[in-house]
Amino acid sequence: MHMLIRATVKSLQPYLMAHRREMFLGALAMVITDICVLAAPKLQAYAIRSIESGASLGTIFIYSFSVFGVIAFAGIFRYLWRMYYLAASMKIAYELRNTLFRKLLSLTPRFYSKYTTGDLMARATNDLEAVRMATGPAVIFGIDILILGLSAAVLVLVMDWKLALMTLVPAPFIALVVGYFDGLIHKVFQKVQEQFSLMSEKVRENVAGIRVIKTYTQEEAEIENFSSISNEYVKQNMKLWNIEGIFRPIVILFSSFSVIIIMVFGLDRVIHGRMDLGDFWAFNEYLWLIVWPMSGIGWIVGMLQRGTASMERISEIFDQVPEIQSPPHPVRLNQVRGQIEFNHVTFGFSGEAGPVLNDISFTVTKGEKCALIGRIGAGKSALIGLLLRFYDPDQGTIRLDGHDVKTLDLENLRQAFGFVPQETFLFSDSIRDNIGFGLDDGDLERVKAAASLSHMDREISRFPMQYDTVVGEKGVTLSGGQKQRVSIARALMVEPAIIVFDDSFSNLDSETEELVLKSLAGVWSGKTCLVVSHRISTIQGFDHIIVLDQGRIIEEGKHSELLSNKGFYWSLYQRQKLEEALSQ
Repeated sequence: MHMLIRATVKSLQPYLMAHRREMFLGALAMVITDICVLAAPKLQAYAIRSIESGASLGTIFIYSFSVFGVIAFAGIFRYLWRMYYLAASMKIAYELRNTLFRKLLSLTPRFYSKYTTGDLMARATNDLEAVRMATGPAVIFGIDILILGLSAAVLVLVMDWKLALMTLVPAPFIALVVGYFDGLIHKVFQKVQEQFSLMSEKVRENVAGIRVIKTYTQEEAEIENFSSISNEYVKQNMKLWNIEGIFRPIVILFSSFSVIIIMVFGLDRVIHGRMDLGDFWAFNEYLWLIVWPMSGIGWIVGMLQRGTASMERISEIFDQVPEIQSPPHPVRLNQVRGQIEFNHVTFGFSGEAGPVLNDISFTVTKGEKCALIGRIGAGKSALIGLLLRFYDPDQGTIRLDGHDVKTLDLENLRQAFGFVPQETFLFSDSIRDNIGFGLDDGDLERVKAAASLSHMDREISRFPMQYDTVVGEKGVTLSGGQKQRVSIARALMVEPAIIVFDDSFSNLDSETEELVLKSLAGVWSGKTCLVVSHRISTIQGFDHIIVLDQGRIIEEGKHSELLSNKGFYWSLYQRQKLEEALSQ
């Protein structure tokens, strides 16, 4: 437990230091509050003693007003320490959440192949809230309990040390109970959070795949699967609550023994004249300031254990080092010409039996239109991923304008490209914001110009809200072809030096594809263009065609040259011509 708390504090140290002023003011206000709380029983004792001695009504009024004053004063400062300290904990949670989000955006595709979206969402929500509760309420109430408890213990020892020692007999037993349940709560809460991650991922997966579920009428099967996961989450929560349900009453039970002791032995002292009624009242009040902290230990330990378990899960993400980063002293290209060179590049995904790309070498000169074609799984998309530095090659080098891409500033490198990925992704936002995503201003005229180039403008004009139409999650309200054209428009908006299309016309009919390609002819004039395609009709007018098969370049040249070779490209061309003829 102590090691876990130390590790948690170390992880949170920068955030705690950033808000040390609020925390100090909160702690100061809390100390003033506790002084007022500790003064109240003494004043009450004087008031009772004055009544016993037959003091005047004025004297009794002064004592009563003094008690009211310190209690009111305590209330004011209690409000202040809660405002300062709890506000600081909210700010810490806010900064942690932003840091976590920034970290997630810095990580590479390999990381996301190991962690599910639901798991990451759980860490960014449930786990962060547990950390906030631990750094805020649990810590400040713990300090409050410590100050009040120790101060009250000193006061009762001064008043009657023998009676005080008798009332503190349960304390060692409480310590043993806390020690036993300490690690148990931590382990179970970790399992609760892991199960919450699975449940979150199941919901996300089903919402994202709702069309597939409905198509295959698997609603009941998915409900059953979710019920099973949800039931396990309930079981783990019940286990946690059972542990905490036993833990807290045991602590309160041992704490209550102190009350029994004071009632038996304290009243005996009052009856036999060894303690006056005022001191007995004050002693009893101070005892409650000791007993209440004892009973609150269970809640605080539970919060701290939840917080440390959650911080472990968050720290696991913080400790991830992005595989792809800018070098310590990166090169920045002020103007990208667009020459691309692959020199003996070999690459394989982790877990794959062999390399996806094997000894790939080719050059794309400035302003050249280059196409990549081949069977599914030939390595075309992997090659694009290497160029954009989503991955780094296992062997060989990739150069842009003569510079190894590993030496370039990562942001500067990627800003050179207008990229349309194979899997079209749209944000749950308006068409305007999706097209203008790569720019800060999102100027409507530029958005319209880009939409015109992708031949999406006419269809957008028929939508009720036109460019302000919200497309839904992942663009669910649009067809596959419409999503691809919005994605193409987004790539053109940034006016890149190099245009990269990864099979970006697959959902377009041949007529629409031809219209889009004619529009693009003017755009990519003078720009380097790299297009992955399965259709030869898309790329037959390109300057340079590279044919890939099983991770190797098997043919290379212009359309006419490749046809004259009568190799793989020729056979693919004949097959597609036949398919077109049969479809007419």
